Amino acid sequence: MKSKNSQNTSKLLHKHNKLVKKLFKTNPFALFLFILDQSIFSLTLILFILNFFLKNEQKLISWTVVGTSIYLLLKFTYTNWFAKNKYFQLIFVFDYNLKLEKHNFKAQRCIEFSPIWFWIYIIVVNFTTVIFINYELFELLDTKHLMKAILTSMLNVLLLPSFLNSFQKLTEANKDIEAKYKNLIKSQYFSNESLFDDAKFSDNYLNMTFKKNDLKSKNGLFIFTNKKDLSEKEISEIKETNEKILNVYKEIWSTYYELLEQSFMMEFSSKKAKNLFWIERIYDHIFIDFFDI
Repeated sequence: MKSKNSQNTSKLLHKHNKLVKKLFKTNPFALFLFILDQSIFSLTLILFILNFFLKNEQKLISWTVVGTSIYLLLKFTYTNWFAKNKYFQLIFVFDYNLKLEKHNFKAQRCIEFSPIWFWIYIIVVNFTTVIFINYELFELLDTKHLMKAILTSMLNVLLLPSFLNSFQKLTEANKDIEAKYKNLIKSQYFSNESLFDDAKFSDNYLNMTFKKNDLKSKNGLFIFTNKKDLSEKEISEIKETNEKILNVYKEIWSTYYELLEQSFMMEFSSKKAKNLFWIERIYDHIFIDFFDI
């Protein structure tokens, strides 16, 4: 019995892992920056280890470690303060190009999603970099106590808020909006199999209303139409694209409903339960982004 349950859970997770992977697209520029930073970190690590065994005889290596460490820590501080430290993959829900009579329009919805491993890795790498720079500065400025105190204080002031922000990212799952989403949609999935069946577009396709649940979608997900500014042909093409967008969400919800329904009747090992959780989180991100709750 356990063996059959294990096979069923494996099949279910395998199926949905394949489905959610199709939703992800890589941001080439963000990936390039991530690889660049990790290459600099790897170089810093190698030089630090080399200099450690050379007993700091090579001051040039020490200053190189300090220089690369400063770059990494300033980058970490900047990206955290301005919320630019983002994962190099995005969830792409839909992506359509419209060639209208007078305009070219790109209808696209992409959602930021940063897995826990990414934030843990960022924290570990930057904490290690702090060790590098502190060690090298203490060796280089061994007799310059004032300079050592100034630099240490500056590092603390710059980095403490950044580390706190990174730790906060790990606990973002407890937002009120997500709690409302879970109460209204996810935890009552058994009553929402037909969630999109009675959904209707509002005037000019500003959003979509769900009368049964007394819900509506966020403004701007669908393409806005205005009879005063658009021709009948353009409006027809926009309506057709909006129907395609709606069908994308319908299909994703149908797939998610199947996952929730089947997983409810199965028992998962701790490893598989973690995998299930993160698959659900990807679906949750899509519908938290969709509903105006």
